[in-house]
Amino acid sequence: MMEIGSLAQIGSLAIAALAVVISVLGSSRKGWEERIKAAVGATDDVDLRVTEIERRIVRLERDIQHLPDKDLAHRMEMSIARLEGRLETMDERLKPVAAMAARMQEHLLERG
Repeated sequence: MMEIGSLAQIGSLAIAALAVVISVLGSSRKGWEERIKAAVGATDDVDLRVTEIERRIVRLERDIQHLPDKDLAHRMEMSIARLEGRLETMDERLKPVAAMAARMQEHLLERG
């Protein structure tokens, strides 16, 4: 049979071990609580950033809807090319009129 002294030593060792386990679990628990709080805070920051990005995407989509698509841009390009051709034609037709106006002005200055 065990002696009372041995039982007391085993009991005190058991109590010391239990105190260490409780201490470790307690500090561990506090550490986990702090980690969880930090993770929740980080999650809130990510949620705010995602919300801001969603707002920006919606704004961009709304702005892009008003821009011309590829077909419309091509039609506009063709229309501008036709206008340039017409302006060149008008320029050629107006050159004789400009020359005639210059001659008339010169004639009037000589008479005057």
